[in-house]
Amino acid sequence: MPSASPPLEHPSSAPADLHVKQLVREALGELADSPLDGEDYNRVVDAFVRRGLI
Repeated sequence: MPSASPPLEHPSSAPADLHVKQLVREALGELADSPLDGEDYNRVVDAFVRRGLI
């Protein structure tokens, strides 16, 4: 299953907010492959964007 972006090679050396954003991107990549319909997926993505997480 392809992820939205490559995983961090050294997450412990990255700032915490960068690590969280990477985890969110990976989660969204997995959600894209889930049975959510397009509208539900877009709501999830919009919520993360509004909070500045992606």
